[in-house]
Amino acid sequence: MGDYDQSQALLKIAQQELSALKLFKDLEIAENIFGFHAQQAVEKTLKAWLSFKGVEYPKVHDLSLLLKLLEEQGEKVEEFKELIFLNPFAVQFRYEAWEDLKLSMTRERLIEKIENLQKKVMRLFS
Repeated sequence: MGDYDQSQALLKIAQQELSALKLFKDLEIAENIFGFHAQQAVEKTLKAWLSFKGVEYPKVHDLSLLLKLLEEQGEKVEEFKELIFLNPFAVQFRYEAWEDLKLSMTRERLIEKIENLQKKVMRLFS
């Protein structure tokens, strides 16, 4: 079994990021900022899932790698693969020009996808 405490701590951070997204949804918050928090919510949720499974994960911001690690554990992650588009929001936002970053789905749909991911991971604890 994995690290229950670390998994819960990561999920709590991810839930806080999701709460921020819900507050930002209807505000004139730039796409790059919204996308950054969305990426962080997904990244922390995936790491919580991996931690719960007892899988060591690299300290990266690559959602595709984290999803691949979960797949290798036999987890069904297909419905969350479209969230990979968020990868540049973590890296480019920090290290490169980011004004041109755009979300490829509506904020409402993105929040819904993240909520579904977090619900799936929360069910592990019950």
